Amino acid sequence: MPGPPGEADPGIVAVDDAASSHATSTTTTHIIYVHLGAALCGHRGIVHGGLLATLMDELLAVQVWHEMGAAFTAQLSIDYRRPVRSNQVIRGRSWTASRDGRKIWVRAEVAKRGETLVEARALFVVPHDGIAKKTAVTSSSSSSSKQA
Repeated sequence: MPGPPGEADPGIVAVDDAASSHATSTTTTHIIYVHLGAALCGHRGIVHGGLLATLMDELLAVQVWHEMGAAFTAQLSIDYRRPVRSNQVIRGRSWTASRDGRKIWVRAEVAKRGETLVEARALFVVPHDGIAKKTAVTSSSSSSSKQA
């Protein structure tokens, strides 16, 4: 990234390297700052909802990764509260709502100046060992064949 998020290329996504985790006795909260450029708009000046859905899924996945390791998104629900304007820095925050065995329910929000713009809820499932190993083998096989 060529500088602070506000100085990033106006056409791309830039994630602040100062992303942080805040742990308490019960859970960890992850916070990121992201600059969303003009090339990411669905309508002029408004960031495309599909990009925001991807951002939320990734933010939720980071939360899960730190709590339970590799997992798959089983359900994802997104509420678009307000339009997200382009060419600004937004704050993303994720936290764990609950856990039960291989299942983990997580929440996230994107906000600007304290106003919630997008909210998300998701259920992630940690795979059985066989699935995790198969996924890892498939990924490394794909990488090897692309390099050949």
